[in-house]
Amino acid sequence: MLVAPLAGGLSDKLGNKPFMMLGLVLQGAGLLWLGLEATPEVGYGSLVLPLIVAGIGISMVFPTVANAVVGSVPITDSGVAAGTNNTVRELGGVFGVAILAAVFAARGGYSSPAAFMHGFRSAEIVAAAVAIAGAGVAALAPTRGQLTVAHPPEVPLAAMPQPHEG
Repeated sequence: MLVAPLAGGLSDKLGNKPFMMLGLVLQGAGLLWLGLEATPEVGYGSLVLPLIVAGIGISMVFPTVANAVVGSVPITDSGVAAGTNNTVRELGGVFGVAILAAVFAARGGYSSPAAFMHGFRSAEIVAAAVAIAGAGVAALAPTRGQLTVAHPPEVPLAAMPQPHEG
């Protein structure tokens, strides 16, 4: 609620890439911290800070990825780009949950608190690794300067020729 609008606004000035990379590193760090902190005896208070770090990270990623996707196509294709981004994001969430559930099931279970935590910790560490790998992929994204050169300013919609009705 606080970080996403700030990241989205600042990315217009500084570019999307730094926010995508930093956000994924923060999410990975928060998830790794959570995975390492979680034990059967841990209190909820000990888990708040890692969850905040992970939440801040992903809050930096979503608006900047959407901005990068929509900004990489002509304005006339922005609706298709936004829809594609939403579809891929949702599909990634579905596969992510499925993969992490498989990791949990392979490494833990519900038979005891220790078994549950073993599976949970393994799943969180895998989630952290995927987020940090995502930061590596984000490092390959074009910088703001590269985007400006690749996509010069477009003619405003109002100035574009309109189809004739008839």
